[in-house]
Order: sequence, then structure tokens, then C-alpha cells
Amino acid sequence: MPKTTTPPPLLHCWGHHDPGWIHEQCDPRDPTLVRLFQTDYEPLGLHFDAIYGERPTPMLSLCIQQDGRYWQLETPSEAFDMIGAADGLRQWLADITTVCAWLIDQYPEAKVEH
Repeated sequence: MPKTTTPPPLLHCWGHHDPGWIHEQCDPRDPTLVRLFQTDYEPLGLHFDAIYGERPTPMLSLCIQQDGRYWQLETPSEAFDMIGAADGLRQWLADITTVCAWLIDQYPEAKVEH
């Protein structure tokens, strides 16, 4: 039986993912393309899709998307490496918060653009 007709075993994930594990055809023109997992991280506008296909040879597409930009993951470590960047992102955003507050305080007459 081809993998495209058999749902994958459900692996436990710690976070909430909606829809998470799914098993649906992606393209009616290519019945081998099956979406296996899908999730969004709305605070940063991130979307992840895992798609299996058999054209012309078996393939997995593991892709993070944001605002039309795509990061095609080739190994699990690529996603794991982003976790390490989260601490840096936290500090970077904290610094931006400090800079914004200081600039608004220094230039009270300036209107902050939207």
C-alpha cells in the first residue's frame, strides 16, 4: 500500500497545532502529494507545512513560510537551530523596546508613524 493512502502514526507534540497532524491531498492533479502536518505560529506570522509526494521519486517538503518567504528545511537540526536564536531574538526585541521608549521620550514633539 503506498504511503499516500496510509496516515502517518501520530507523534506527540508539546504545543497546540491546528490542524496539526492531517492526511489530505494537496493537489487534485497529483494524487501523490499529501499534506501530513500543518501549523501556524500567529504571533510571528509563521506557517509550517510537511508534504509527502512521489513524483518522480519519493520526497518530503518541510517548509516554514512567512510573508511570502520560504525556508525549505533539509534536516531537523535546521529547525532546532532556530530555537537557539530565540534567546537572541528575545534580547534583540528587548533592546528595540528600550530604544523606542528612549527615542519617544527624547522627541516628545515627534508623532510616531503607524
